[in-house]
Amino acid sequence: MLKVYLVLIAFFAFAFAGMAQVTTSGISGKVTDANNEPLPGATIIAVHQPTGTQYGSITNEKGRYFSQGMRVGGPYKIIISFVGYNKMEFDNVQLSLGDPLTLNATLKEDVKELSEVVVSAVAGVKKCSRRCCQ
Repeated sequence: MLKVYLVLIAFFAFAFAGMAQVTTSGISGKVTDANNEPLPGATIIAVHQPTGTQYGSITNEKGRYFSQGMRVGGPYKIIISFVGYNKMEFDNVQLSLGDPLTLNATLKEDVKELSEVVVSAVAGVKKCSRRCCQ
Protein backbone atom coordinates (compact mmCIF):
# COMPACT_ATOMS: atom_id res chain seq x y z
CA MET A 1 0.00 0.00 0.00
CA LEU A 2 2.86 2.34 0.82
CA LYS A 3 4.29 1.78 -2.67
CA VAL A 4 0.99 2.83 -4.25
CA TYR A 5 1.01 6.10 -2.30
CA LEU A 6 4.61 6.78 -3.26
CA VAL A 7 3.84 6.15 -6.91
CA LEU A 8 0.81 8.49 -6.75
CA ILE A 9 2.83 11.21 -5.01
CA ALA A 10 5.61 10.91 -7.58
CA PHE A 11 3.09 11.03 -10.45
CA PHE A 12 1.40 14.21 -9.16
CA ALA A 13 4.74 15.84 -8.38
CA PHE A 14 5.93 15.37 -11.96
CA ALA A 15 2.54 16.29 -13.42
CA PHE A 16 2.42 19.64 -11.62
CA ALA A 17 6.10 20.37 -12.26
CA GLY A 18 5.41 20.07 -15.99
CA MET A 19 2.80 22.82 -15.88
CA ALA A 20 4.90 25.93 -16.31
CA GLN A 21 3.34 29.26 -15.56
CA VAL A 22 3.77 32.00 -18.12
CA THR A 23 4.19 35.48 -16.66
CA THR A 24 5.42 37.45 -19.67
CA SER A 25 4.51 38.35 -23.23
CA GLY A 26 6.36 39.46 -26.35
CA ILE A 27 6.22 40.89 -29.84
CA SER A 28 7.22 39.49 -33.20
CA GLY A 29 6.76 40.38 -36.82
CA LYS A 30 8.35 41.17 -40.16
CA VAL A 31 9.88 44.42 -41.40
CA THR A 32 9.86 45.06 -45.15
CA ASP A 33 10.38 47.91 -47.59
CA ALA A 34 7.80 49.32 -50.04
CA ASN A 35 8.61 46.49 -52.50
CA ASN A 36 7.85 43.87 -49.81
CA GLU A 37 11.57 42.98 -49.58
CA PRO A 38 12.82 42.08 -46.08
CA LEU A 39 15.02 44.57 -44.24
CA PRO A 40 17.67 42.59 -42.33
CA GLY A 41 19.24 44.54 -39.49
CA ALA A 42 16.26 46.80 -38.77
CA THR A 43 16.04 47.88 -35.14
CA ILE A 44 12.95 47.40 -32.96
CA ILE A 45 12.78 49.20 -29.61
CA ALA A 46 9.80 48.68 -27.29
CA VAL A 47 9.52 51.04 -24.31
CA HIS A 48 7.21 50.18 -21.41
CA GLN A 49 6.07 53.75 -20.75
CA PRO A 50 5.12 53.52 -17.04
CA THR A 51 8.56 52.16 -16.05
CA GLY A 52 10.81 53.23 -18.93
CA THR A 53 11.99 49.64 -19.40
CA GLN A 54 13.32 49.09 -22.93
CA TYR A 55 13.33 45.87 -24.93
CA GLY A 56 15.34 45.70 -28.14
CA SER A 57 15.50 43.39 -31.11
CA ILE A 58 17.02 43.27 -34.60
CA THR A 59 15.54 41.65 -37.70
CA ASN A 60 17.20 38.56 -39.16
CA GLU A 61 18.06 37.97 -42.84
CA LYS A 62 14.37 37.34 -43.61
CA GLY A 63 13.28 40.60 -41.94
CA ARG A 64 11.75 38.79 -38.94
CA TYR A 65 12.20 39.74 -35.30
CA PHE A 66 11.24 38.22 -31.95
CA SER A 67 11.30 39.91 -28.57
CA GLN A 68 10.28 37.77 -25.62
CA GLY A 69 10.15 38.10 -21.85
CA MET A 70 8.35 41.44 -21.95
CA ARG A 71 6.23 42.85 -19.16
CA VAL A 72 2.50 42.21 -19.60
CA GLY A 73 0.20 45.19 -20.12
CA GLY A 74 1.40 48.55 -21.27
CA PRO A 75 1.18 51.00 -22.71
CA TYR A 76 4.24 50.41 -24.87
CA LYS A 77 5.75 52.70 -27.49
CA ILE A 78 7.33 50.64 -30.26
CA ILE A 79 9.80 52.22 -32.68
CA ILE A 80 10.97 50.40 -35.81
CA SER A 81 13.86 51.93 -37.76
CA PHE A 82 16.39 51.17 -40.48
CA VAL A 83 19.14 53.35 -41.96
CA GLY A 84 17.89 55.27 -45.00
CA TYR A 85 14.22 54.68 -44.19
CA ASN A 86 11.60 56.62 -42.24
CA LYS A 87 10.97 55.11 -38.83
CA MET A 88 7.56 53.86 -37.72
CA GLU A 89 6.15 54.39 -34.25
CA PHE A 90 3.27 52.60 -32.57
CA ASP A 91 1.79 54.15 -29.41
CA ASN A 92 -0.43 52.71 -26.68
CA VAL A 93 0.37 49.08 -27.51
CA GLN A 94 -0.94 46.58 -24.93
CA LEU A 95 0.52 43.09 -24.46
CA SER A 96 -1.49 40.11 -23.22
CA LEU A 97 -0.24 37.38 -20.91
CA GLY A 98 1.35 34.52 -22.87
CA ASP A 99 0.02 35.83 -26.19
CA PRO A 100 2.79 37.48 -28.26
CA LEU A 101 1.64 40.41 -30.39
CA THR A 102 2.37 40.25 -34.12
CA LEU A 103 3.42 43.66 -35.37
CA ASN A 104 4.52 43.91 -39.03
CA ALA A 105 5.89 47.10 -40.54
CA THR A 106 6.56 48.42 -44.04
CA LEU A 107 9.16 51.19 -44.01
CA LYS A 108 9.41 53.83 -46.73
CA GLU A 109 12.67 55.20 -48.03
CA ASP A 110 13.76 58.50 -46.53
CA VAL A 111 14.26 60.60 -49.64
CA LYS A 112 16.34 63.67 -48.95
CA GLU A 113 17.77 65.73 -51.74
CA LEU A 114 20.93 67.69 -51.25
CA SER A 115 20.55 71.11 -52.75
CA GLU A 116 24.26 71.73 -53.23
CA VAL A 117 27.54 70.16 -52.25
CA VAL A 118 30.58 72.42 -52.14
CA VAL A 119 34.07 70.99 -52.00
CA SER A 120 36.90 73.39 -51.49
CA ALA A 121 40.63 73.02 -50.97
CA VAL A 122 43.60 75.26 -50.61
CA ALA A 123 46.64 74.30 -52.62
CA GLY A 124 50.06 75.42 -51.53
CA VAL A 125 53.60 74.54 -52.41
CA LYS A 126 55.93 74.01 -49.55
CA LYS A 127 59.60 73.98 -50.29
CA CYS A 128 61.55 71.21 -48.65
CA SER A 129 64.75 72.21 -46.90
CA ARG A 130 66.37 68.80 -46.95
CA ARG A 131 69.12 67.94 -49.42
CA CYS A 132 67.32 64.90 -50.81
CA CYS A 133 64.50 67.03 -52.21
CA GLN A 134 66.70 69.62 -53.95
